[in-house]
Amino acid sequence: MGGGITWDSKWESEYQETKQKSAVLYRQEPHFELLTTGCIHQGELTFLEQHLTRLREASRYFAYPYDEPKLLKELQEELSHLDLNLDYRCRIALQKNGTFHLVITELTDLPASYLQAQLTEQKLDLATPFTYFKTSQRDHLNQSDHEQIFHLPDETLLETTIGNLVLEIEGQRYTPPAHLPLLDGIYRRHLLETQQVEEKQDANKQQMIQILTELKGLNLTDTAKACPLPSLVVCGSRDWANQSSSKKLAKLLPKGRYQEIADGGHLLNTEKPYELAQAIKEFVAGF
Repeated sequence: MGGGITWDSKWESEYQETKQKSAVLYRQEPHFELLTTGCIHQGELTFLEQHLTRLREASRYFAYPYDEPKLLKELQEELSHLDLNLDYRCRIALQKNGTFHLVITELTDLPASYLQAQLTEQKLDLATPFTYFKTSQRDHLNQSDHEQIFHLPDETLLETTIGNLVLEIEGQRYTPPAHLPLLDGIYRRHLLETQQVEEKQDANKQQMIQILTELKGLNLTDTAKACPLPSLVVCGSRDWANQSSSKKLAKLLPKGRYQEIADGGHLLNTEKPYELAQAIKEFVAGF
């Protein structure tokens, strides 16, 4: 370890440089894996290129060896054994030595108790790369039996424990901007690129409380069971957040029918207008 003193050197900056250089002698980096997690639908990992990009960028930042052809080969081998009629959760972990660990499990709903979200002030240090990269090192997020919606001391909303946050305000969907200390998720980017959401600069805790209060106690189960009319419940095959509830709604309706639009997202009227119109036309034609 060494350094040089120049004519315009200041002792404060020289001292800081000495501390930074000497840190290599005592600083211990935590052991962690680089992660990406996605949905396997009809035998394919959705947003494959985005997942590869995430791992590529993270491996470059943390200096992890990354063999993409090897990963694709291992992934294809795992996919070849899956039931095409089922959806799966795929977790890919890249270890420090460059090996991959793939865990694929059937996709199921989160426990109802976990979905009782609670607002949590973020008091931990977010000035760390682990805030912006998906890794197994998640100490900056408090763990809980419930989903948590984190906000800064000034009540600026950030993200949830396991995902990005989207608010619907007066019919428009917003998400906190990426310049805040949060993980810029793959599906978040997709929603922005397809203009399904906008970044909102001042989303705060009070707006979240207002939305939760309005939804508290809302239960339309009895209403759905009493509906006498034929009903068509349509959902996009890529609208994973709403597929389960859409199927349940169709079963609750006495004359309900569920139909899935292939390769459709959440906004079917703009993404798949012809397919949506055709589904409705065929449904109505049956009467």
